[in-house]
Amino acid sequence: ICATECQNNQGTECYTCRMAERIWGNCEAPSSTILATLESEQQYHNKIRTNDNYGNSVDTLLAWFAQNTGTANVTDSCRDTSCPPDFILANNQCLPASDFDSAGNHCKSGEKIKINDQITNCCNGTILKNGKCCLGNYTTVNPPATYFGTKPESSVCSPQEQTLSLVVNYGNGQIYCTSPIDWTNGTNTTENYPNGQTVTCNGTVIQIDDANHYTSPSGAVWSYYKTQDKTTCYYDTNTQKWTTCDEKTDVCEQNPTNWLISYQNVCKQDT
Repeated sequence: ICATECQNNQGTECYTCRMAERIWGNCEAPSSTILATLESEQQYHNKIRTNDNYGNSVDTLLAWFAQNTGTANVTDSCRDTSCPPDFILANNQCLPASDFDSAGNHCKSGEKIKINDQITNCCNGTILKNGKCCLGNYTTVNPPATYFGTKPESSVCSPQEQTLSLVVNYGNGQIYCTSPIDWTNGTNTTENYPNGQTVTCNGTVIQIDDANHYTSPSGAVWSYYKTQDKTTCYYDTNTQKWTTCDEKTDVCEQNPTNWLISYQNVCKQDT
């Protein structure tokens, strides 16, 4: 209840709010909590707090009122009535709760992707055919791009304002290079390289594995998603696990269905 007053300081406004909260009471969850995205609606709800963490009765006015009017178990007894049920107040508007992702961010129409059964994220970019979210440019790879192996026909998420100039297919994965590239005048011909030349990528190297994880040796691209508590989980190519920016893997879902692709350091964005 006092999150705004106590967010940046512990001054008079915060202490006044905490005193009012101690007398009147508070809620078991923020009023904007989207019940459908939580693990258990029985555990997480918007009820008036009538018991503490130890099961003891709470002696506040709201708790007394709830217990004596038979409303203590009403799921939304502590809901913000600025908006009707299943709506959330945002930017002075009552918006459908279904338009918010599991981290509480409002998504524009058609811009929400499903990370797994519990987590959704807003995609402020392009949703690819495979369900991933591209926060760069959505580019269709067609000749005259230079390629090795099978002719590429898929679309990829590339850095903004950069074109893909080279594609190397390996197994079920692909390596891309953005412009420019240089060729040598080598004469060391082999069966696999009959012209004897080698190519150097002077742009950004992007690797896409068979699971559609986007990675780069230079750390230029990140595959990531946000958890319900807004923690960033990114795919670490060294460990091949989803991890937080402070290297905790137990916080992250290890088998997400979809994720976001960004050409900015997502961990630096959190600092």
